Amino acid sequence: MGLFMNLIVPLLLLGIGFILRHSAFEEEQHLDVQLIMLVLLGVSLIDLAVVWLFKKRWLANKEPPLLSDTEQKMTTAAALSPEKRGMSLALVIYSLCLAPSLYGFVGFLLGGSLSWFIFFMAMTLVGFLLFKPKEEELK
Repeated sequence: MGLFMNLIVPLLLLGIGFILRHSAFEEEQHLDVQLIMLVLLGVSLIDLAVVWLFKKRWLANKEPPLLSDTEQKMTTAAALSPEKRGMSLALVIYSLCLAPSLYGFVGFLLGGSLSWFIFFMAMTLVGFLLFKPKEEELK
């Protein structure tokens, strides 16, 4: 699932970007694209930092706190099973790691260069490789 989200989806976005850019956006754009790309780069770096913090906090809260008997009964019914909790963690991390590719896609459509888009796609892949949950973390 993670490989599909963070490798195949960016490649699909690249193909869609080429189709849209060469058909719908043929007139010259008069935007300051470099500034937009630098802002998107900053947002992408913040996004990857959020992934790191989210994973660290999620794994730190793996152990349930000690509660009274009635509180424990109420929270047990609402708590996720470990498998669902692990899948939720993986899905959130994979989705957050995909965000730089989406930012690169938007920048590419606004007139950014292909090299910027590929750089954002590489950020997605690096985020996936660095932050993908290990199998023992999902249990």
